[in-house]
Amino acid sequence: MSQIYSLIKSKHISGYLVALILIIPNVVWAALDRSLWWGDRSGYALQSVSVYVNMITSFSSWKGSLFNYYKAPMIFWVGEFFVPLGKLIGSINFSLLLIPLISSYITLVLLFKSFEILFKNRLIAFCGCLIVAASPLFNELSRGFWIEPMQIAIVTWFIYALLRVSDWSFYFSLAQFIIAISLALLIKVSSPLYLIAPSVAFWINVYRVKPSMIINKKEAAYLAISLLPFCLAAAFYLHNFNDILGFVHYAASSPLFGVGTPKIDLWTQTMNDKIFMHWTYTLSILLLLFCIIRVVKHKKYYSFRSAFIVSLFQIVIFFIVWIKSPNDDTRYFLPTLPYFAVIICWGLATLGSRIYTAIWIAIFLIQYATVNGLALGLIKTQNENGVILPLQKESDNNAHIIQDMIPLATRDSSIIFDLNPAFGTCEFRYEMAKQDLTSNWGKCCIDISAFFNIFRQEVDTGKINVDSAWKDILSYNPDFYVTWSSRLSPDSAEKEIRTIDKYNAVTVPIRWAIAERIKKSGLYERVNFPSQKKLLIYKRKDIPLKKLKNVL
Repeated sequence: MSQIYSLIKSKHISGYLVALILIIPNVVWAALDRSLWWGDRSGYALQSVSVYVNMITSFSSWKGSLFNYYKAPMIFWVGEFFVPLGKLIGSINFSLLLIPLISSYITLVLLFKSFEILFKNRLIAFCGCLIVAASPLFNELSRGFWIEPMQIAIVTWFIYALLRVSDWSFYFSLAQFIIAISLALLIKVSSPLYLIAPSVAFWINVYRVKPSMIINKKEAAYLAISLLPFCLAAAFYLHNFNDILGFVHYAASSPLFGVGTPKIDLWTQTMNDKIFMHWTYTLSILLLLFCIIRVVKHKKYYSFRSAFIVSLFQIVIFFIVWIKSPNDDTRYFLPTLPYFAVIICWGLATLGSRIYTAIWIAIFLIQYATVNGLALGLIKTQNENGVILPLQKESDNNAHIIQDMIPLATRDSSIIFDLNPAFGTCEFRYEMAKQDLTSNWGKCCIDISAFFNIFRQEVDTGKINVDSAWKDILSYNPDFYVTWSSRLSPDSAEKEIRTIDKYNAVTVPIRWAIAERIKKSGLYERVNFPSQKKLLIYKRKDIPLKKLKNVL
């Protein structure tokens, strides 16, 4: 352990090297994984591809695709420039995964620098980075095309800025603040929630040093530069204000995103399984209790450094907002991870023992090895950990289904998909786009939910009407209707409702009803798909069935 300590203390070891070493398993995972991207990941990837295609074909379409969306756009604004890299290296998946990987790398670098400034101890700085890098949630989201890795990067930038603000002039501090808030909003609309406490502390520290209000040319240039992301964020949010507001309200208030478990239980479960692991969570609680009791006992209240108060305050803010929202998505926890790392490192700094710090480094090294071992398949376990994505070296059955169905999507075809929650049109279009960026992926298919009177992903059970949906489907006049063969069994509807999430369960009855109407309409005939017997495919009778692979 003394050799490790000496190595970390060496001037040759920096946050850049520490972050690079800690992120290597994620890079390996991203290079080897062949799993099908589903849900938001495929949606963000598809939007990135769409923006790229518009960028190289039509300026007006490109401008529209940049500024017309109901979610914050940063991930596909950046993603569009990684798509051509994917074409070059032969893997668009891997090229897009470089975005969360780079974001994670930046996070760890800034954390190391922040802890160096805060605790004046490289051993504690290394431990702080390790706490974050060993988190199951950090690893899971760093290995997927998610927004949250960019979100945690902006949080750590703000923490770093808070610790550096006393060295900066007023106008440079203002420019940093404007840039950080603007980028935070462009990354995700909820990002400012995670910056409330450090923002307050930031401006307290700015005015504590009684800054000069005289501006020079260099500071004026900084302010001018900060206006670019500010104007981009303002333009995007003003242009899409109603759509964004509607989506945010729905995502934050809809009971369809909940699982029915008491929020306190979910909080404990998330802390146990996703922010930490069971044993490191328990040990961390014991460490903090011991340190707090020790500080109070010896009346060394000055030990409660501002960073501890700020981090604790920010965690409390998040807890209050999260506990009042029905949305149970654990991804929302990731941007709070740096604050938990600050509090644990405060405990180690309070103890002031190199031995204790070394022990905690060993503890989180074990967690780091466990998490990455599980993800890479090096460690086998009978208990599934839902947050750790296992490496999938071969394509799964859903990916094979999509590849077998792609020949159905000819240049002029129109297909209705009813294949949720396994996968939907985004997954299908994205897989098509990866094969040919100029193919018909943008218009070849539509999800059945588009006919359920759903606006901005809202599912209003009072407005889902089978007659209205059927009328809209007939007007659309699809060439193919594709669903699962289980739709022919009424009993399977009840089974599916019990096994899937609330969001998709709401629409199960109408999905079965539409499948029954397609069958009895006389307008469609079933076609055999020998390679995928779980599929139920109907073709419109008045169009010829071309000779397609695996279709009879």
